[in-house]
Amino acid sequence: MMSNTALSIVVQDNDGPVRVGFESNGVTVDENGGDIMVPVSVIQQIATTVSVDVEVVSGTSLEQEDYVRTGLFQLKFPSNGTSFVPVGILDDGTIELTESFTVVLSNPQPAGGVELGISVFTVTISDDDLRIGFESIEYTVDEGGTLEAVVVKSAPFDSVIEFEVAGGNFSAVRAFPDGASSPESISIFFQIPDDVIALEPPETISFTLAVLDPNPQISVDPDTTTVTILDNDVLVGFKADIITVPEDAGDVFIPVTISQDVHEPITVDILYQNGSAMEQSDFFITGPSSLTFTSNGTRNILISIADDTEDEPDETFIIALVSGATVIVFPDTITITIIDNDDETPTGDKNPPVIIIIVTVVIAVLAVLLIAAIIIITILIGIMRQRKKRQSKLALPTPEPIYDDPDSYYSSVLDKTENKASTEISLQPQPENLAIPNQQQENITSPIEQQENVAYGALSNQQQENVTSPIEQQENVAYGALSSQQQENVTSPITQQLPGDQAEEQC
Repeated sequence: MMSNTALSIVVQDNDGPVRVGFESNGVTVDENGGDIMVPVSVIQQIATTVSVDVEVVSGTSLEQEDYVRTGLFQLKFPSNGTSFVPVGILDDGTIELTESFTVVLSNPQPAGGVELGISVFTVTISDDDLRIGFESIEYTVDEGGTLEAVVVKSAPFDSVIEFEVAGGNFSAVRAFPDGASSPESISIFFQIPDDVIALEPPETISFTLAVLDPNPQISVDPDTTTVTILDNDVLVGFKADIITVPEDAGDVFIPVTISQDVHEPITVDILYQNGSAMEQSDFFITGPSSLTFTSNGTRNILISIADDTEDEPDETFIIALVSGATVIVFPDTITITIIDNDDETPTGDKNPPVIIIIVTVVIAVLAVLLIAAIIIITILIGIMRQRKKRQSKLALPTPEPIYDDPDSYYSSVLDKTENKASTEISLQPQPENLAIPNQQQENITSPIEQQENVAYGALSNQQQENVTSPIEQQENVAYGALSSQQQENVTSPITQQLPGDQAEEQC
């Protein structure tokens, strides 16, 4: 559709050079205002034809999207007439900012007879579509930082526009005032919480924008934005929590690492804690009292181990790291064990420790006491065995059994007498008897018989008549236990061994 809007180009003759140009620098039109007609007129009669080149140049308004008319063309002015430059404005329905393009005049003819006046004319197109939306579809913020989300408005509106921005645990309500004085943008600020979780990956929150009182004349685009939260916690710590070093190690470097690059310097303090190893005696602090990290990498704590000549057990001490809330320290302590390198056996002018002498003496005394105890126990066992043998020899004889049969009794007595005699004879030294003639052997009396004869000779005649041998005493006891009938049938063992006649005589 063609509108009545026109831009005029005037050719004037002022008794001087003819000038061709626009009357003003530009004009503003609505997006739905239609086409622009630029007229060019000759206000007075001239003898020659005047021409000028016309070009439409895109700015923020784009050809075929916001307007239609491109290329270079020429306007000619007859002796008395008007020419037009047509430009079509497109109403696209897209919410957009104010846009513009320019119309440019050049190359007036005839050369030398025509001059240019205002040669550039700017056309500004006001969008007739109202829009609000996020300024950006993505934001990035540090953990513990502040998010600024910006909502923009495309054009003034005749009423208040109230909207809400929400995402995660965040929400806020704001409003654009009405009228031409309303701001083109509003910022909403959200405080992002900080935690102490080390080495978190980036986290994202999606925020939405909505008009609280929907209006078909107001569109929302873009209505979402993504917020990325970067972890601000840094992990600093020892590479190991326990190390061992020899006593003659000299300078020792203890590495401390940081987990990631940092935006600003981070400092951790170093604390030393004595254990069995003592500062200035077993180790020396030769490095600084803190470490500062400006980027990812490793820093070292420097200590010096003292090498003495004292024989001592392994010793330990502790190093600790301390920092602020945004820095997590782990492992925050390290235990250093110093391995002694001195021999246990004293050498040179060194004297053995008193404790070693005492222990050696105690062990020697205990060994002597143990040997003495073994000897005493062995002697006591031997004495007990001898005493037991003697007691067994002095034990009372087993009582003689009582025989109902006289023949059995006399046979038993005879056997015991013979065994006793054989035992006594076997106990005497036989080689002496073998060297004595037979006549002299008959006169030999055994030691037992000699004792009996001595005892018998010490008795009076009356007492000798009453002497009864032990065998006769046992026979009498056994005989007295028999009945009269049994006593008549008793035959002595000796009589039983004689031939028939001799036995009768003996009886």
